[in-house]
Amino acid sequence: MVKVCHVTSAHTRYDDRIFQKECMSLSKKGYQVHLIVNDDCGDEIIDNVYISSVNVGYNSRKKRILAINDILKKALEIDAEIYHLHDPELLAIAKKIKKCDKKVIFDSHEYYYDQIKAKQYLPQILRTIIAKLYYHYETYICKSIDSVVSVCPISENGRTFDQFEGRCKKNVYIANYPVQRNVGEKSYPDEFKVCYVGGLTYDRGITYLIDACYKAKCKLILAGTFDEKEYKNELERKESFACVEYRGQCNYDEVCRIYKEASLGAATLLNVGQYFKANTFSVKVFEYFQAKLPVMISNYPYAEKINKEHNFGISVKPDDINQMVEAIKYLNNNRDCLSELGNNGFQLYEDKMNWEQESNNLFELYNELLGEQYA
Repeated sequence: MVKVCHVTSAHTRYDDRIFQKECMSLSKKGYQVHLIVNDDCGDEIIDNVYISSVNVGYNSRKKRILAINDILKKALEIDAEIYHLHDPELLAIAKKIKKCDKKVIFDSHEYYYDQIKAKQYLPQILRTIIAKLYYHYETYICKSIDSVVSVCPISENGRTFDQFEGRCKKNVYIANYPVQRNVGEKSYPDEFKVCYVGGLTYDRGITYLIDACYKAKCKLILAGTFDEKEYKNELERKESFACVEYRGQCNYDEVCRIYKEASLGAATLLNVGQYFKANTFSVKVFEYFQAKLPVMISNYPYAEKINKEHNFGISVKPDDINQMVEAIKYLNNNRDCLSELGNNGFQLYEDKMNWEQESNNLFELYNELLGEQYA
């Protein structure tokens, strides 16, 4: 049995992409799968995935850096054939693992060059410098390992390109599509509600979304965690926050209930970092598709193109409150089109944008690296 090891220093042990999709799929395919994490929980085995922690903690950047040597030691003890790294700081151990005659993959969850330039905790004068330094470092490491996995191509200045073109031996796209589940029929309640489930930050358009829902006189269900307590306090002081039903961090069943309760899913991320450049949707949009929810989405090029082809919702300028109000009112006043839009999104998910199909890209990469075919 081929042994593979996924490694994360920053994500939780049950991370949706790493554990629920990649590790679980590989385990079902017959690989012996190990997952190294960095938290304060004990080791465990779930559905034949062996999870072990270095117990240093992932809740601060300093702790994550300090954990690197412990992670490397544990990784080498596992003695896997393939090592699949999921965080930028793990590039520091990629070449060391490669020198032990192992196959090494870097899974680039984001376009980090652009994301670094948008980090608020960095002094603005240093962001571009740090981003460029990281870009060159990432290139240097990725050229020496076996493959890079990224989520999608990038579009900028009218050109679509592979962010790792010329910067690695091999780049494979593996999108973050949802695992297929039977969601049942979708009904639309009498009270029109908008929902947003995910990270709650200014950059994700939450301030404008609240103001738009308040002005449109409809309820907004928010679920997720505020990255900054001060931002949450700032929003709660606004008059418009009266329209918000804040549900906090929700489990899967609670999220499903929110989707059934809502008539429209929002994904109005601002033009910050990679958000308008990525040729994909945020994970929440795929979940809206799965739940047969129409989507109000930011008007970036990829979203407008796919919406024009498949008609799953309405694209809006995410910092234009009046435009969002018009979109909400239109859908509220034209309830007959909700089902059509929701079903169109569901068909797109069922035909193309689901993990069951996308996981084949992962299997093909592993087969190629190992030089063998596995059933």
